[in-house]
Amino acid sequence: MGIKYILKRLLAEWKSNMWLAIELLIVSVVIWIIADQLYVVNSRMNEDPGFDISNTFLVSIEELGESAPEYSAAYSSDSARSSSKREVIERLRRRPEIEVVGLSINSYPYNGSNSGTMLQHVTEDGDTLRNSMIVRSVSPDFLKVFRYRGANGETPEQLAEIFAKHPDGIMVSSNVFGADFDATVLTGREVERYEGGFAPVKIIAVLQPVKYNEYERMSDATSVVSSIGIDEEGNVQGWYNEITVRVKDGMEKDFIENLLADSESQFRVGNLYLAGVQSFDRIAKAYNLGRKQALTSKFIVMSFLLVNIFLGLLGTFWFRTRQRYSEIALMKVTGATARKVFMTQIGEGLVLLACITPVAAAIEINMAMMEINALGDYGYLEWPRMISCIAIVFGIMAFMIVCGVSIPAYRAMHVNPASALHDE
Repeated sequence: MGIKYILKRLLAEWKSNMWLAIELLIVSVVIWIIADQLYVVNSRMNEDPGFDISNTFLVSIEELGESAPEYSAAYSSDSARSSSKREVIERLRRRPEIEVVGLSINSYPYNGSNSGTMLQHVTEDGDTLRNSMIVRSVSPDFLKVFRYRGANGETPEQLAEIFAKHPDGIMVSSNVFGADFDATVLTGREVERYEGGFAPVKIIAVLQPVKYNEYERMSDATSVVSSIGIDEEGNVQGWYNEITVRVKDGMEKDFIENLLADSESQFRVGNLYLAGVQSFDRIAKAYNLGRKQALTSKFIVMSFLLVNIFLGLLGTFWFRTRQRYSEIALMKVTGATARKVFMTQIGEGLVLLACITPVAAAIEINMAMMEINALGDYGYLEWPRMISCIAIVFGIMAFMIVCGVSIPAYRAMHVNPASALHDE
């Protein structure tokens, strides 16, 4: 009673099996759509985002309004305001629990604000590569705060040192011109950056791609890191709107409370004051809340479908088994063991699933070509992902069929041939 026997049984009852096959086909495609989305999201979340937010905090500094009793007009000029801000930063750097202080413009992760630019490069073959990307304007220490790493193995400290020595240069992500181009060959060479027009700029280092959040596509994480301007004494020149700090290991627990407790005595400089401190763990949770809720909804929908599939298969195969009691009795009379009866019932469902899987796969591939499924890093149709999702769906469906058929198949094992044939 092998595969051939099961196929004969399925063909003999082709009308009823056809409707069951259509049901399995529709369910398989629906589960694939959900599994594909979950696969894409899970793959993105398990990628290295290129940054580390452990022990990091965002520090907010505000300026007193003119109506405040402590406001002083002597500190209202741009130069006085800039000097006061530098003093606040220096006091932060002197805090014993703070490891490093970074300054930036719209550059920290989980940030809805950013800037953009365009780079182009003419290859040795004469091809012009051009791509738009995010600009992160930062101080050298910013790289140490979030522990950026170089594509050639450079540590955050080494990258910060390179940046400090070459403030006019830029750092680019390794996928700056796509996954097929090895950007590390550009280290030390010039490309053209668009700023009202294309102008040459030197690439001083190539970074591992840095995403803004775990849900972002890696192919979208193309970025340029440039200096916000540092003078010979290490002071930032010009405007910047972000102050980020990394706290030493073991000292992050009460950092916010301790810093705010000293805010009035240590961080009131001119008209500036320390307005707040947030951990990046909390910023990340708030930023990703909507995405997590959407992911949870997909899990709930998929779970609901699986429960309904289980109940549907259970009912279908229970009814089929009840109708076949006389047939099962004959099988046992002619020498079939209880185990063979059980495996035959299970085998029917699995063989039927195996038959419809190629059809379902063809439909799913066409849906991917029509861009109806989730957008991955390199398009809608990615063969490793497609094959993995088809295998996942087959595994889920096979598991549900086994679970749905096991109970009626178990009852079929214990059919009394004499009673079943007598009833017939």
